[in-house]
Amino acid sequence: MHQQSGKGPLRIAVAQLGARMHYAVPVLLDRAGMLEHFYTDTFASRLLLHAARAIPAALRPAAVKRLLGRSCVIPPESVTSFFSFGISYRWRQQTAQTRSDLTAAYLWGGEKFNRLIIGSGGPYGQAVYGFHSASRQLFRHCRERGIRCILEQTIAPRRIQESIQKAEVRRWPGWEAAEPDRLAATYADREAEEWELADLILGASDFVIDGLTACGAHPEKCVVVPYGVNTKSFQPLKTDRLHAGPLRVLFVGAAGLRKGVPYLLEAARKLGRSVRVRVVGPICCNAKALGAACPENVEIVGAVPRAEAPWHFAWAEVFCLPSLCEGSATVTYEALAAGLPVVCTPNTGSVVVDGRDGYIVPIRDSDAVADRLGRLAADRPLLAEMSCNARSQARNYSWDQYARRLIGAITAAAEVW
Repeated sequence: MHQQSGKGPLRIAVAQLGARMHYAVPVLLDRAGMLEHFYTDTFASRLLLHAARAIPAALRPAAVKRLLGRSCVIPPESVTSFFSFGISYRWRQQTAQTRSDLTAAYLWGGEKFNRLIIGSGGPYGQAVYGFHSASRQLFRHCRERGIRCILEQTIAPRRIQESIQKAEVRRWPGWEAAEPDRLAATYADREAEEWELADLILGASDFVIDGLTACGAHPEKCVVVPYGVNTKSFQPLKTDRLHAGPLRVLFVGAAGLRKGVPYLLEAARKLGRSVRVRVVGPICCNAKALGAACPENVEIVGAVPRAEAPWHFAWAEVFCLPSLCEGSATVTYEALAAGLPVVCTPNTGSVVVDGRDGYIVPIRDSDAVADRLGRLAADRPLLAEMSCNARSQARNYSWDQYARRLIGAITAAAEVW
């Protein structure tokens, strides 16, 4: 499967900002013998990990907890980490005051990251795997040297995001700043140039691929490769733990307009005491507006360390993500692995099969969300059946299955290069 016309496995360098999906792409390529080198920002060396783990868990600051999540099993000699750049990049994101400031941080980070890789003498290998908005200069450099370029578009194109965001800001005044992002067009232009430079573009859902082609990417370059999840981290809910009280509904993600939180709150208000909703994740909107919209059956938890996420999945009976714009939300994979039926939208890019392991509802439709959650609250045998189906569906989206899809797509493209 990994052979390329008798020349052995294709050797790929990966350039990734952050610890997205716990470094799934470089880890899986390394397992397959295809990783040439891995470039990233803040990354914990073995020495740093040893020092961080020496601090008792109860006393670890948030920064230390984040650092513990910035490591993986890739051999140290195969990793180049630009640690100080990573600190600067995170600082720029955290201190951004407006959407324009945040976009400026992303644009700066992608450009600086590419310059650092090139300045280090990289990338090595026959191909480079990069991510949208952080690959333009790198791809230009590689194209000049005959190195193939693979791009992952992790979310719908920026032009689509902006259109959705503007509509939501008008619909929900006071939730998020109405000020337009003055750098959105610059960001979108960078994406478009990356699509043109790429030899292969991967997106995890039809929603992403449809958005790419609608915005000008060449359809023949685009391939759908759904993600996977480490099923060992999310233990399935046992059906005998289902109880007769209010249906426990979990939301995990940035609490704001893009994720459809207002529609979840509306649905919760309509359902009243039949459900109990827990919202876990950073608050990315006006906290007063969020609080004013919350009915009594909704609990706002806020951001939690990633290590605590499985505990919240274990609490829940159903997962709900009425998002308006995603790539393919990995939390929905995690929910399935935890045995939770998932109620989500087509724009969530989920692998849920409607009516089997969850429900797909239209965007901006709190009535539909309330109807599906109400069905599960009223019909516990249906809930138990869907829980079993969710666990079965999750097995199709393990990391091993993701590796097969990812490597298969890359290998198929390489055969015609």
